[in-house]
Amino acid sequence: ITGIAFGAVMLSAYVIARFLIFHRLAYAFSLAGFLAILVPSIYWLAIVREGLLNNLFINGSQNYVTSWLIITSLAMFASRLAAGGRPPLWAMAITFVISLSQYTRASVVVSFLALVAAAYMELGMKRTLILMFFAMLAAIPFGDQIISATTETVEGTKFGRRGLDTPRWDMWMSYLQILSFPSILLGADTDVVPVIADFSGNPHNSVIRFHAFFGIIPLIGALWVLARAAVVSRGIRFIPVFLILVRGFTDTMLVGTVLDAFLMIALVVAFTPAPQPRRERNTRMQYQFAS
Repeated sequence: ITGIAFGAVMLSAYVIARFLIFHRLAYAFSLAGFLAILVPSIYWLAIVREGLLNNLFINGSQNYVTSWLIITSLAMFASRLAAGGRPPLWAMAITFVISLSQYTRASVVVSFLALVAAAYMELGMKRTLILMFFAMLAAIPFGDQIISATTETVEGTKFGRRGLDTPRWDMWMSYLQILSFPSILLGADTDVVPVIADFSGNPHNSVIRFHAFFGIIPLIGALWVLARAAVVSRGIRFIPVFLILVRGFTDTMLVGTVLDAFLMIALVVAFTPAPQPRRERNTRMQYQFAS
């Protein structure tokens, strides 16, 4: 029953995404979702002045907050691409700064990659490299302070405290070990895995969550759709989808959640043909008129 309910949520998210993109409302919808978490986060950090965002929401965590910001900002990224525009560099920068302020690893990495991708598409490779070069030159006089601040920041995150040591690998291996032929086909109950049960049944991985509820055949179908989207999009328009999936690989932010709508926006954009440059459209219109 839960699998059917989650399937209905994902299908509804796809329909909503198609509607929003068709009516050019996807960016506004994604921006609203982004601000819904950004505003209370800034209030919590600046006014309440608590470094962690764990208590911002009931049963929430800093992973949840940063993942929400990442996924909604990437939906904004995709929406801009659908309209032939450039990604919102400011949203990527804010998301990276907030992710860096929290004790997260995946969010720091994914938000940094999103920021680099947005900077590349906004400035181009040459300008991005030039900007990085001059930024490095300007930072030379402050090298000691920068190294000290960077070291302190890294040591404060899970990178510094635990590196890549995480129960997530044990969850993967333990989940695979309980699978039999029927459960491979139909999915399995994650609550019977002790290391997952210790985290209230949260496998911290959207792929495990997907397989647990739907089984292997829908999972293979989903992977085929993603591979098809990567080919059709020619890579560039698939970037938001890819980064959302990378973030979802280390937490259960997707599959039957409200964030599915933002993933579907990025996925629909990946399948949507890129808008033609205005000059090319005018040339085609003139040719058709002359014909």
